Amino acid sequence: MTIKEQRPLGRIAVPVAATILTFSALGVCGTTAAQALPPRDGDGGSGVELPVRPTPAPAPAPAPSPVPVEAQVLPVPAPLPEPAPAAPVLANLETSVEEGVTKSGARRMSTTATYFPAEGRIVAQTRTWNSVKFSGFTGGVVVVFLNAQDQAIGYTTMRQFGVDGTWVGASSRTDFWQETVSAPWLSQATRIVAVHSHAHKGRLVSIVEEGVRAAKPILAIVGDVRAALPAK
Repeated sequence: MTIKEQRPLGRIAVPVAATILTFSALGVCGTTAAQALPPRDGDGGSGVELPVRPTPAPAPAPAPSPVPVEAQVLPVPAPLPEPAPAAPVLANLETSVEEGVTKSGARRMSTTATYFPAEGRIVAQTRTWNSVKFSGFTGGVVVVFLNAQDQAIGYTTMRQFGVDGTWVGASSRTDFWQETVSAPWLSQATRIVAVHSHAHKGRLVSIVEEGVRAAKPILAIVGDVRAALPAK
């Protein structure tokens, strides 16, 4: 006679084979089977422990979307003012002329002059000399301003210098002089020319003045001055 194993009182006596068959028939497996038959103290290893599937880790929470930051519009700086154009640098104007103040050529003058436009000033050196033995003379010089067409547009005041005859006294002299020039026509000046004549017997100032008024070329003015020179 076969004696079946019985569970202690207070528990349901279920054969091991019947337990497996019953759970198999019911489709209980995995975690459910384990929960249905937890191991108990005093079973003596007679219960069957089923494998336990690990509980899957929860999916990570999605990262929060970045909060859009409103673009900050920077003010456009105002353009810097363009620098004022530099004033043009005007070149100095120079002249150097030697000529006779009489038709014979025995009485002569020579002038070297420079006009400084930045200062509105003309600086000059004039030499006057005589080759006549017993009589002297007084010579005159003006500096004429010309435009780009070589037309007279203005002139300085006439400077006068006198010398004696070679047998009488000082027949030669050198003088330095300067003059400040201020006139609206100076902006057109591109050249200067010194013009000499006998101060008392020539018509230097009137001829130059007429030439400026008529905008004559410098060659025409010099021709008129030469024509008015005294013989000796």
